[in-house]
Amino acid sequence: VIGVNLFYLVLGVWVILGFKTEIWKAEFLLAAALAMFAFAVLLPVIVFVAVVSDSAVLATMVTYFVALMSLIFSQHERIAPYCDSQWPRDLVKRLCYVFPKLPEIGNTARLVLMERELTSWMPIWSSGIFAVVVLGAGVWFFQRKDY
Repeated sequence: VIGVNLFYLVLGVWVILGFKTEIWKAEFLLAAALAMFAFAVLLPVIVFVAVVSDSAVLATMVTYFVALMSLIFSQHERIAPYCDSQWPRDLVKRLCYVFPKLPEIGNTARLVLMERELTSWMPIWSSGIFAVVVLGAGVWFFQRKDY
């Protein structure tokens, strides 16, 4: 449902802007696909937490927490100098690689819109791996639940 709404919104804006400005950039549609991908990365978190806890409220809260931590861990290079010892620096760096890279996906969309060269696809594939692993865990728990 969210994908259809996003597609409807983006396609509508693209058509209206195209007619008004006579500029038809397909990159706008690719950026929308990246926004949909960012949502698709967070959806498995909702599924996993909802299946494990039977609570939609907790699932929503945890998903917001994951999005917030993704934002914080994307700044791990700026956070590391403020750590007193090595183990917190290593922990923050490792957690950066575990959490999805939502800010970097947004930056990738920005670069696509500006028609700049992408330096790395790592935020996309690592976030995709995160989504697949979390969704797999949610499906595994769902199969073992006794309803």
